[in-house]
Amino acid sequence: MIVFQLAEAGATFVETVIGEMIIAQILNNEKINWKYSFIAATAIMFVVWSFNQLELFSFATSIVAAVSFAVSAYVIYRRDIGKALVISADYIILIYVVDFLTISIILQKKVKVKAFTSHFLCIFSLFSLIL
Repeated sequence: MIVFQLAEAGATFVETVIGEMIIAQILNNEKINWKYSFIAATAIMFVVWSFNQLELFSFATSIVAAVSFAVSAYVIYRRDIGKALVISADYIILIYVVDFLTISIILQKKVKVKAFTSHFLCIFSLFSLIL
């Protein structure tokens, strides 16, 4: 169980750092403030990781993560929090799409699930990505 939690924490950290960089680039045409973005990503990672310990893929985690990204972008770059919230929500959806695609591919390879289930997850994930 410890290995899974460490892998989950590492993946969450990578996702939050990438999220901070994407939001900073979209909102801010200037230079990225790496120091504060790294601190914010670390804080968001611990919050999201804590929520994920209770339940993976929960609605509450999605809301907390999107709000955390938006607040950190507002605090660091002093940009419109509404735009930051929309970008944050889009990023969270993108993370879910990638996660579900990964899960569907792994399930298809590791566990002999019905082809319909695996293909449905892939098609749903790709459709969500297009939207």
